[in-house]
Amino acid sequence: ICDVTIGGSITSVAKTERKGLHYQLKENVYLPEDILRLIHAMMPLRDAARAACASHIFLQSWRCRPNLIFTGETLGLIINGTGKDDAKRDFINIVQRILLNHSGIGVKTLKLELLHFSDLDLGCLEAWLQIAVAPGIEELTLMFPCVRYKFPCSLLFERGGNSVRYLHLMVCTFRPTIGLGCLIKLTQLHLSFVWITGDELELLSKCVALEWLKLSYCPEIICLKVPCMLRQLGSLEVAECRYLKV
Repeated sequence: ICDVTIGGSITSVAKTERKGLHYQLKENVYLPEDILRLIHAMMPLRDAARAACASHIFLQSWRCRPNLIFTGETLGLIINGTGKDDAKRDFINIVQRILLNHSGIGVKTLKLELLHFSDLDLGCLEAWLQIAVAPGIEELTLMFPCVRYKFPCSLLFERGGNSVRYLHLMVCTFRPTIGLGCLIKLTQLHLSFVWITGDELELLSKCVALEWLKLSYCPEIICLKVPCMLRQLGSLEVAECRYLKV
């Protein structure tokens, strides 16, 4: 039995009381599987993991969880405090287990905060992205541990080219090339502490849906040109790009 909060009250879902495509709650209330999957998707990460251990339907939902938010807060860990080494190890182990058990199907949002993990195995990070950056993904917030990490542009453009709407990259090297295509639905782009040149940034001119662009602490940008094709762009913010010529 696992607890589910509905309208402020706690009910219990018992898989032993399953009838057809419904699950019985307390007080003889039944919910269809699609509603239960929706409830499970809205649970905090830790609660959703616990529920998956108690219910077959929640376990199936867990393997296709749409929102993967990996931060110290969502995992209940203090990454930069006392006992931080143990917390970092626990963080990596938890993320590893979750992603290895995820089908890679249905991911809509991925947030991964790794700013304090300077000794993280980059091969491990690559494996995580291969699983989570799946076709259909819409929001990506990736905060990497070091600028020497070269973000896999081909993975982003090939799998998220038709779906990504929001992209926030922090602390990495980002090298888009001419043959990668475009992110046709991208409306918001935020690059912070990202190594990218003005010429490389100009290659994003095919992102014709772009409405909001923020660049901060990008030291390789010397000249910034806003292509005329970006007709939807209504907000441009540039901060602390020290070598940018005005």
